[in-house]
Amino acid sequence: MKSLENENSQFREKLFSVDKLKNDDSAVRFYTGFPNFDILMDVFSHLLPKLEHITHWRGSDTTVSTENVSDKSRSSKAGPKSKLSLLEEFVLVLMRQNVWLFLKDHADRFGMLTAQSSKIFTTWINFLYHELPLLFPFPSRVKIDKLMPSECACYPSTRIIIDCTELFIEVPSFMGAQSQTWYQSISITAFGRHS
Repeated sequence: MKSLENENSQFREKLFSVDKLKNDDSAVRFYTGFPNFDILMDVFSHLLPKLEHITHWRGSDTTVSTENVSDKSRSSKAGPKSKLSLLEEFVLVLMRQNVWLFLKDHADRFGMLTAQSSKIFTTWINFLYHELPLLFPFPSRVKIDKLMPSECACYPSTRIIIDCTELFIEVPSFMGAQSQTWYQSISITAFGRHS
């Protein structure tokens, strides 16, 4: 019995855990895009009340709705016990968006089936699509016109300016770096910043 408990604890240590992010701002930035754990938690806390009746995607024809968001109620609902807390689901989605990990990788990191990872991702993307504009509203046309730089006055229909800065560099000798800096479409070597 002790052997099985040790094996189980070793397995759990290998899985990804939100607890590993708590004291590591560089990991939070890397995996989620948020500058630190506190801001990640602030955004999650803002979203949490709206997750009260989240409908988990189960395909185009069927969905499953949760009635309560607390981990206690999630684990006591009918059906199989949820493997992840809502915070872990949120981090999974942020990781997929930020680091571009495959669903299989998420499934392995969080100890679930690839299909479950896909369902969580689809559920949250649909949820965030509706909630993020409320959290980060796009400015009105009047406000944009008021704050538009004078250099853009000749473009009256401009709504947003996307910064795409490219710095031309020497061709790196390392092949991996060459592939990361080569722009095939315009045949140049550059380091680009797109925001």
